[in-house]
Amino acid sequence: MDTPSTSSLDEPYRVALRAFFDQGLAASLQVARAIGEAAVSLKFETLDLARTHERALTALLDPADSQNARESLTQSAADFFADATVAIE
Repeated sequence: MDTPSTSSLDEPYRVALRAFFDQGLAASLQVARAIGEAAVSLKFETLDLARTHERALTALLDPADSQNARESLTQSAADFFADATVAIE
């Protein structure tokens, strides 16, 4: 179950993930790791961050986009998540 403070990272995570989608890999490491450090300061575990990631990705995926576009964004989001979890691991 989510810790009470888990939702506190939802908006910053969604904004950072959207910026990553818009700016690409160059923005990834710095932004994702900053999110990871914020997660650590909130005492998140990997599962907490995964839930935050899932909520952000769900909010950002557009059902009107093609399946290929959604799959591409999902794969990019997985890369972002991997970078964000570095601080937790």
